[in-house]
Amino acid sequence: MFIDTANLDQVKEMLSFNQFEGVTTNPKLLLKEGHPRFEQLGKIRDLKPGVLFVQLVGDTEEELLADYHELRKRFPDNDDTRMAFKIPLFEPGYRAVSAIRAEKPDECPFILFARASWPASLTVITLPHTSIVWSSWTLTHTA
Repeated sequence: MFIDTANLDQVKEMLSFNQFEGVTTNPKLLLKEGHPRFEQLGKIRDLKPGVLFVQLVGDTEEELLADYHELRKRFPDNDDTRMAFKIPLFEPGYRAVSAIRAEKPDECPFILFARASWPASLTVITLPHTSIVWSSWTLTHTA
């Protein structure tokens, strides 16, 4: 299980239960805390959450890759915390995952998620040699 917040007090409290694998964030959760993104991520990382999922930010493959590289530079994996990435499920996101995998084949995991404009909830978790996919489609039938 993962703690879905960027609030430091909530992360501290939930980590104290020793039931969680890490923390997952997104831009809205980070913004809600009122600190610059990288600063808040650093504070979460200082709590040693195990795995820290961070959503890459960008509308193009280049922007997503630049964000990935900046996160990797600022927050290298260590014994206490590994970085993992959430990437929008659209063409630039797919291309970014392919580019990252070409550069660093064992990079994982990634979570690819559908944008709000899609008619379905679709999530893909991709590991080095496998993917897990689930979706919730809302279908309308007209006669």
